[in-house]
Amino acid sequence: MVRNEAEEEPVQRELSCCQRCAVCLCALPKVTFGFIILISLLEICFFFSCISESLFTLCSILPIVLLTPSMIVDNYCLWQFITAPFISQSLLQTVYAGIMLFYSMGPVEKLLGWQKLILFGVIEMVISTLIAFCFAAFFYYTPGVNNIDYFALHWNLPVGGPLSLTIFFQIISLRMLGATHLPYCCCTIPAWAYVVIVCICCQVLMFLPWCYPYYVLTGVAAGYCIPRRFITIPDDYSASDVIVAPSNAGAQERYRQRELVPREQRDQDEDAHIEATLVHEFRGDSRRL
Repeated sequence: MVRNEAEEEPVQRELSCCQRCAVCLCALPKVTFGFIILISLLEICFFFSCISESLFTLCSILPIVLLTPSMIVDNYCLWQFITAPFISQSLLQTVYAGIMLFYSMGPVEKLLGWQKLILFGVIEMVISTLIAFCFAAFFYYTPGVNNIDYFALHWNLPVGGPLSLTIFFQIISLRMLGATHLPYCCCTIPAWAYVVIVCICCQVLMFLPWCYPYYVLTGVAAGYCIPRRFITIPDDYSASDVIVAPSNAGAQERYRQRELVPREQRDQDEDAHIEATLVHEFRGDSRRL
């Protein structure tokens, strides 16, 4: 007795929203996933530590861990250069940075490797904190400028968070993939306009929103200063390899196995799979009206 070909193939059920999120997180590169979890846990810890304060952004703990120029000069709090980029100033800032890093750090780590991801991240965080400190010190010690309240405020106002790093990896991913236009809302905008929108959103999420613009703009400068030869995609990969969230059952395991196959072999397998699918769909025993 000949079995029906359609019955031999296992029926794959569509994943629910929660299952797709789980598969998407599991398929996320390890360093990117760990960094997002780290900044989220730190934000939750500091939020509950400061929940008794009148305003979270005025919590007495934040000036110790965020970049506060006066604390560095007076109390030698040099650890702030390391801790400041990891600790956000608000929950909304953490949520925005986590979502944006999810879409920007993942492709960079997947196509360039975790070594370059960590190297680029460390360089950007060091540069952003040093520039923020140097600008604040310049404004504070320059006669005439320190009499302006806006510039004098930077000396005692804590600054930090992964927003500068968020813009940096957004630009790196755009340059790496060669994107010139991106879909945004109901239209397609140039890549430079998308960068401007991200910069405005990051600056609005700062505390205060009109302070420390150079902390955010440092990520823009660093993203465009990285030479292109350091962010060139290897020949074994293509832009289609940055897909993070497969949608079918068992897709996570198939996706991991797919990464081990050379690009030419993957293209041949995909063509064969498409041809087999078309043959199966147009057979008389599997046709549906």
